[in-house]
Amino acid sequence: MLNYFKLHFDFLMSRLMIYCLVIIQIICFIGIIYSSNILEGYTYIDSYRLELANAFFIESFMIIELIVVIIAIFSATLLQSKANHFLIVYTTHSKKGKLQFIFSKITLGLFIIAMLIIIDMLTFYLIVNYFTPYQIDVLLINKLFVYLFLEASQLFCLTLMVSIIINHIFASIIPLVLFWYLESINLNITKFKQVFNCLFININPLNPKDVILIYPIITSIIIITIYIFINYMKDCC
Repeated sequence: MLNYFKLHFDFLMSRLMIYCLVIIQIICFIGIIYSSNILEGYTYIDSYRLELANAFFIESFMIIELIVVIIAIFSATLLQSKANHFLIVYTTHSKKGKLQFIFSKITLGLFIIAMLIIIDMLTFYLIVNYFTPYQIDVLLINKLFVYLFLEASQLFCLTLMVSIIINHIFASIIPLVLFWYLESINLNITKFKQVFNCLFININPLNPKDVILIYPIITSIIIITIYIFINYMKDCC
């Protein structure tokens, strides 16, 4: 399985992909710096630290959430592309090998999401500790980043499933629209939106206690089971 993991890693992490990730992380760093209001001067933000700290936390988390989710969806789209599908045809020669190929693809996606979140979390703490006077709730922040990992992982798996069903690169639009729709739930809650809020992880940094995990986890298990079944049965060895 490790060989398949390396195969997927080499396929996904091309030189262009690495350049894009570096640029995105630089943009993320700049966005967090800008939202910290440090450009207004340390004396200014120290005078209004309580008011500015809350806005900084919300804006920074939204920036990180957007970046992580987009990369997760984009990675899933590439890993489920026709070019990657050719690899399973030429590198697997048994049902066991095919399952290992599928599970290593999922594992790689979750690994990349975890690494991105760790990097962004360290960046966030670095800026807070060395550039601002803000006092933050570390346990709350860590909990939100765990929720972000689950959210991005769910959308990653959903993208895999939708891509293998629709078999078109624009299939990734569906998870993106869903993510946008879930974000809008925080602004205007209706009964219809509450259904989506139960099935999919929706993070509200204003009130993180509202995050419900039981039903979204069940939904994620169903999604990934459907994906594995379809992928396994497709061109079955």
